[in-house]
Amino acid sequence: MKQTAAAEAEGDCAKLQRGTPPPPPPLPPRFWVATRAAAKTIITASVTNQEIAKFWRQKRMEEEDHLLAAIKAAARIRARKLSEDDYKRFVESLKED
Repeated sequence: MKQTAAAEAEGDCAKLQRGTPPPPPPLPPRFWVATRAAAKTIITASVTNQEIAKFWRQKRMEEEDHLLAAIKAAARIRARKLSEDDYKRFVESLKED
């Protein structure tokens, strides 16, 4: 009896080992997959990057202002060669900007 029970147990193990593999686990729900993919697309801006961007914006504005002032100064120098009436009109046009 002991031998037959042991033989039956060995036979069951052999059948399980030779059988088909277990099915794969079920797929996760669709809402979980969508929210996970959406979470990857969210981009958060760091405070440091914002400060760096602000610095370079200010730097660019200062350069543009400096360039504009240099252009106006060069124009004033060239305008000195104009007649007095033309020079007055030129100075007025600079004040309008």
